[in-house]
Amino acid sequence: MVSDEILTVLFGRWSDLGAQRAHLARGGLFVPAPDPLPKPYDELTVLVVAPDDRWVELRARVVQIAPGAGVAFACDDPAALGHALAPLLDAAAAQTDAPDAAGTMVHWGRPAWTEQAEAAETETPLDASPEDAPLDADPDAWASPVTDGASDGAEGEPEPTAASATLLDQIRAMGSSEKLRLALHGDRAARLLLLKDPNKTIQLHILQNKRITLEEVQHIAGNRQANPEALARIGDTREWVQHPAVALALVSNPKTPSRTAQRLLRSLPQSEIRRIAKSPNVPQTIAIAARRLVAGSG
Repeated sequence: MVSDEILTVLFGRWSDLGAQRAHLARGGLFVPAPDPLPKPYDELTVLVVAPDDRWVELRARVVQIAPGAGVAFACDDPAALGHALAPLLDAAAAQTDAPDAAGTMVHWGRPAWTEQAEAAETETPLDASPEDAPLDADPDAWASPVTDGASDGAEGEPEPTAASATLLDQIRAMGSSEKLRLALHGDRAARLLLLKDPNKTIQLHILQNKRITLEEVQHIAGNRQANPEALARIGDTREWVQHPAVALALVSNPKTPSRTAQRLLRSLPQSEIRRIAKSPNVPQTIAIAARRLVAGSG
């Protein structure tokens, strides 16, 4: 029997990946059992993902099922299997695991972030917009400098396209671990959709994405639905808060921790501090702190 199913094996620890060498010596792989279990002798596509997110895709056949323990796979050409996995296994031999490294996760389906990477390599990304495209045709729609209050993210959002709708469906079907990986490595379209996820921890991972732009950071800083921990992270990143618009967005956002907002308040121009002192749209503690600064400078 041949199945079109894809089984993704996410190795969180290099040591677990390195342990596959022993199984390769016997001609295959042994991974934790997925739910539901495959059928004996099914031929599947297996996506092996290393802790650094490199992956190898291969065809393998189910040769043994041990419920609660794992599933053994074998390939028709064991030598080719070893050759395909060699780069990942060599990396595993040279790496050490972080103390908080996760275990191995196995699930059915292909993670969307791998599809995006493949699409980027063939110059056919899932979203039609380039990475450096503006968030919206209107430059004031998403991340304009804050005036009398932070943006709540409810207005000015781009109209959904067919591509973004497809990506949204993929994200909705993901588990928590897949969403976190996508937040770390996904493109702008994915990041913007993930910002709306109920799991606010995802925002912290988005901020660690190496491709995040200042415009996106400013949008998060002014979003009243943002995770306070994410706002504090932005406030602690000098590269971002040295831009007045980002600092102003944080100071004006009631979700920003008071300690962070009051510290950044002092870095704003006097004209902005005076405006904040009179504004009814900022947290009361910040307005009082602004009035004290205005009185002190007078």
